[in-house]
Formats: sequence, C-alpha cells, structure tokens
Amino acid sequence: MLNNLKKTLLYFLISLLPKFHKFDRLRGSLYILLGVKAGKNFKVGSNAFIFSPDKLTVGDNCYVGVMTYLGTGNIGIGNNVLIGNNVNILPSNHTDIGSGNFRFGQIDNKGIVIGNNCWLCAQSIIVAGVNISDNTKIAAGTIVLKSNAEQKFLKNIYK
Repeated sequence: MLNNLKKTLLYFLISLLPKFHKFDRLRGSLYILLGVKAGKNFKVGSNAFIFSPDKLTVGDNCYVGVMTYLGTGNIGIGNNVLIGNNVNILPSNHTDIGSGNFRFGQIDNKGIVIGNNCWLCAQSIIVAGVNISDNTKIAAGTIVLKSNAEQKFLKNIYK
C-alpha cells in the first residue's frame, strides 16, 4: 500500500512540474525514483509518460522528448540517445490467446532495444520486438515494424 502511494505521489509531482526544459533533469530523477535504471544525465521532457519505469534501462546522456509515451514492457536504451517529441515506443502487443478476443487476451511482451547514438525523430513509432542498431536515425513520422539489422543491405546499396 505504501509503495503504491509513493508511486502515485511521484507521478503526481511529475505532472505538477512546470513545462520548461529547466525541469527535464528533475523529471528524469523522479522517474529514477520510480524504478528507471538510468546512467548519468537522464532527462525527460514535459508530459512524457513512462508506463513501466521498473522495466526501462537507459544509458548515459539520454533525453526523452515532450509528449513521448514509453509503453508497458521491457525497453533498453543505449548511451547518447535522443528521443524526439511525440514518439511512441510500444514494447508489447495484444493477442487473442486465452479469451478469443484482443481486448481480454494475453499480453505479448517482446521488448525493444535501442542502440547507442540513436535519434528517434518526432512522431515516430517503434513497435514490439524491434531492435535498433547503433548510430541509427529514425525519420520523423516513421513507423518501425522490423529491426534495421534485417534491412542492412539497403545501407550498402545507397552509400
């Protein structure tokens, strides 16, 4: 009971912080208190929401943009990662297993891994099971359905 009250108060405090960049580091620190395993210089923009802070691991020098949503499930983020505004990172999905419909079926948590030195531009969506390799830039508005390791041949063709 006390643990749930503590979490509720921390989420409430995060929501009350002014919507200025000066408070991004404080928001990051409060999410660390909620269970995020983060390196140094972790910053979170205003109105961002981390659904499962205890399942999020973040490297050094990472920023989660304004209005970004990190869904329920395991997410691993490397060092020096910039996550733009309004990005959705969705590490789990619905199934119809167990109930015959997607609303009450089991959750399929495939997780997401984002490598070092990546930039996820504004309004991009990363879905369950995707691994983004180091030094990757995801263009604004892109929906990533597959790991970019599966598409490496494109880099060689267009160099």
